[in-house]
Amino acid sequence: MLDIPALVKSLENCPCGRSHQINISRVEIRPGVKADAGKILREELGGEKLHVVYDDNTLGASEGILDILRAAGYTLTETHYENLKEATMREVEDVMRDAKGADVVLSIGTGSLNDICRYGCFLSGQPFAIFATAPSMDGFLSQQAPILTEGFKITYNAKAPAVLMADVDILAKSPTELKAAGLGDLIGKYTALADWKVAAMTTGEYYCDAIAENMRKAVDEAVRLAKSGLGDTEDPDYAASLMEALALSGLMIYLSGCTRPASGAEHHLTHCRAMQSAARHLPPVYHGKRVGIAAGIVADIYHKITEYDDFDCAKKEMTEEELRPVFGPLYDMLMKENTPNPIDAVDPAVVKAHWKDIQKIVHEEVPTGDEIRAILHEAGGEATPEEAGIPEDLAYYAPRYGQYARFRMTLLRITNTLIVHGEDIYA
Repeated sequence: MLDIPALVKSLENCPCGRSHQINISRVEIRPGVKADAGKILREELGGEKLHVVYDDNTLGASEGILDILRAAGYTLTETHYENLKEATMREVEDVMRDAKGADVVLSIGTGSLNDICRYGCFLSGQPFAIFATAPSMDGFLSQQAPILTEGFKITYNAKAPAVLMADVDILAKSPTELKAAGLGDLIGKYTALADWKVAAMTTGEYYCDAIAENMRKAVDEAVRLAKSGLGDTEDPDYAASLMEALALSGLMIYLSGCTRPASGAEHHLTHCRAMQSAARHLPPVYHGKRVGIAAGIVADIYHKITEYDDFDCAKKEMTEEELRPVFGPLYDMLMKENTPNPIDAVDPAVVKAHWKDIQKIVHEEVPTGDEIRAILHEAGGEATPEEAGIPEDLAYYAPRYGQYARFRMTLLRITNTLIVHGEDIYA
C-alpha cells in the first residue's frame, strides 16, 4: 500500500531546496475497501451529510456502496450522470449546487467525476474524498483539475482528496479499456519527465531529481507487469500496481507544486485533440488513452529530432494566419494562454550548447514510439489515432499545434519553434 508518511519523510531536506509537504489524511488501496468505506470516511472526515457524485457505470462497479455509506450513519444527497466522460464547467456547477450544505463530498469513480468534485470543492471549501472504481488516469491525488471552459481546456488549481479509497477487487474487474487508459497515462510520464529535465536545462526552471525518480520507478513497475502479459487480465497484483503508480503520479504533482512530473508535450497534444473534438461534438475518448497515443507520437518526434547533430536554431513562431484556421473560435483564448510566449525564455545558443545532453536524455530515458505502442497493445489498449477513431486531420494537427494548448516549455516546443527540419520529423 502507498505509504505517504514514509514517502514524505524520504523527501525531507530534499536537495532540490523545496519543502515537500502534503495534507492527505489516508490512502487505502487494497482488497475489501468497499466494505469499510463508510467507516473510513467517518474516522477521517466525520460529518452527517454526505454528497455522492457518480454515473451509472461507476455505481454499477461499486454495487452496494450507497447502502454501506448509509449504514455508517450518513444521510446521502446525490449528483448522478448517465456516463460522464468530459469535465466541463457545467458539471462543476451541478456539484456545487447539489452539494450545498453537505459535510463531505465523495466522488465515486475516476477521471472527470473526480475533476468536477475536485474543483467544485476547491471553490466551496468542502472536504472531498474519492472512491476509485478503475485505474484509468493519474489525477487521483492531484491538486489540479482540467476543466473544459467555453471550449478551452483549462487546468485550474483545485483540491486534493483528503481520503482516497480503491478496492483492488473492483479495480481488477474494471474493463481492459480503462486499465489500458491508465497505463497510457502512466507511459506519458516518460516524455513528460524528459520535457521537465530539458526545460530545467534550457531555462533554469525548477527540477527535483527525487520526485522524478519516484515517478519513473512507479511507471517502470507498472510497465514491467503490463509487458509480462498481465495488462489484459483481471490480475489483482497488476491492478494494484497500476493504481498505486497512478496515485503516486498525482502525489508527485502535489509534492512538487507543479504538473511537471506527470504532464508534458504528450498532454498538450491530448488537450488540443480534446478541445477540437468537443468543438465538433465528437464522442469523447478516455484521457489516458489519448495520452498513451500522444506519447508514442511525441517519442517518434523526439527520437527523430535527436538524430541531428547539427541544425539551424533560430526562432520561427507560427503566425495568426497559420493558427486561427486550426483553432477557430478558440484562437483568442489560445493566445491568452501563450502570452508571454514561453519560448522567449530560451536562448538558442543554450539549446545548442546542451544538445548532446538533450540527445542523451531522449535516447536513455524515452522509449521509442514503437516500444510505447507495443506496450499499449500488450495491455489490450489502442495505440494509434486510427485505432482510437481520432479523425485524420486531428491526428495531423496535434503534433504541429498542440504545444499551444498550455503555457509550458517542452522539447516539442523547442523543436517546432527553434529547430526547423520540415515534415520529416513528423513521419
